[in-house]
Parts: sequence; structure tokens; C-alpha cells
Amino acid sequence: MTALGGSLHETDVAGASATLTFVGRDVAWLAERGPTHGKAKIYIDGVYAATVDLNAVGDSARAIVFRRHWVFAGTHRLRVVALGTVGRPTVDVDGFIILR
Repeated sequence: MTALGGSLHETDVAGASATLTFVGRDVAWLAERGPTHGKAKIYIDGVYAATVDLNAVGDSARAIVFRRHWVFAGTHRLRVVALGTVGRPTVDVDGFIILR
């Protein structure tokens, strides 16, 4: 595994979450993809935005798995919620990228 900054946070517990509050016009979630990785729901400003499936045949580190753009910079909150996918529950956060 080649994590951004040398480490990442991961869970295999359904309902576990990571939340980022930021000021910007773009945000991206970086995560590892692979055969043991499951799904996560993404919420932006408290509203469901997408379900991301991190499953892949081989491991892929530092992948941009979700991205959102706004025309103008503002304060936003991104929340990643692990779904505990049966047989492949792992969801991780390698990092977030914010453009102001």
C-alpha cells in the first residue's frame, strides 16, 4: 500500500464515518480500491450525493473515488459513511483534496 503521507484511516464497521468541513469550490476523496473494499455513501452538506463502490480486481492506492465542484467557493461538509458490504467491508480515507 502506498498511502498519501504514509498512512490512511480504514474501517470495516457499518456506519463508521469520516467528516470533513472545508471552504472551497472543489473537493475530492482519495481512497484505496481493491478486492476487499466495499461501498460507502457520500453526503454533501447533509444531503445524500452518491454511493461509491471501492471494489476493484487489483489494489489501487490514492485513487480519486469521488469529486464535487461548485462554481463559487463556500463552506461545505463532506461525510463518508461505510456500508459494511458483506464479504468486502473495508472502506478507507487516504485523504481529501480541496481547491479554494
